[in-house]
Amino acid sequence: MATVKLFCASFLPIDPAAITSSSSNSVAVEGSSITLYCNATGNPPPKITWTKDGNNTVLNTGETFTLNNVTRQQAGDYTCIAKNGVGSEDNATITVTVHCKL
Repeated sequence: MATVKLFCASFLPIDPAAITSSSSNSVAVEGSSITLYCNATGNPPPKITWTKDGNNTVLNTGETFTLNNVTRQQAGDYTCIAKNGVGSEDNATITVTVHCKL
């Protein structure tokens, strides 16, 4: 007699990516370092990428993005984009202002 095995898969709900918190607009002095953060939830877990000033070039991936030895050229709007393939992506923009070192 053959044995029949039944498998029961449990299905987790799928949720679109949603940013839950991110850095506030930030001010840095030339030569210092600044770390931006962006936390997101979703199922499957979202991937976070960072861009600058509306450019689609990905500068970094992950929840944090550190700018070391900041220059005035690095001032601008940094956007973290969270996406997981479910529904629409979510994003947050952080403005970085860089002051001259006196």
